[in-house]
Amino acid sequence: MNASASKPAPAAHLTRARLLSILGALTVLLIVCALAGMLFGTAHISLARAFSDPESPDHAIFFGARLPRVLMGVIVGAMLAAVGTALQALVRNPLAEGGILGISGAGALGAILALVMSAKLGGGEAVVPLCAFGAALLSTVAVYRLAMVDGQLEPFTLLLVGVIFNSFWGAAIMLVNSVVNFYFAHSILFWLWAASRRLPTAKRRWSRVSG
Repeated sequence: MNASASKPAPAAHLTRARLLSILGALTVLLIVCALAGMLFGTAHISLARAFSDPESPDHAIFFGARLPRVLMGVIVGAMLAAVGTALQALVRNPLAEGGILGISGAGALGAILALVMSAKLGGGEAVVPLCAFGAALLSTVAVYRLAMVDGQLEPFTLLLVGVIFNSFWGAAIMLVNSVVNFYFAHSILFWLWAASRRLPTAKRRWSRVSG
């Protein structure tokens, strides 16, 4: 008998039981983090008063600020995880993500252009995310088409094209940030850092610039 045939087959790295245990642990961790985000903050609140008294400040803080913020964070995190998993499966590379493929850079460029143009030409708050989504979608289509070789998608070519696009979008963002005035530059940097968190101070600063 062949010696190699007598050796037991190596166990799978990710079995069904291990997958379920990891997902269960991560779910518990997510719930704990979500509860911590809703219970703790700069202002101490009482959950009993938040649920029993709709007119109390505890109710307004919990249901008007903390709960929507935590739920939005969970939803956005789940969407980013799903997109990252799809990209990694597509290019067969565990390092693939929106930043490497030029998707995030294009979205940021579209958003800051919308910020500047909406302040000069007028436009609602919905213009910024719409422009960011449109720019990211166009960049994704362009990267995908340029990565096609003889009608087939080449994963390594996709990564290289994505890195090139990401560098180009980063340079374009720096160019826009350098040609606008100080107030627009400050608002652009502040938006890139904190606009997704919908901070009230971000709205006030931008309203002073655009007004």
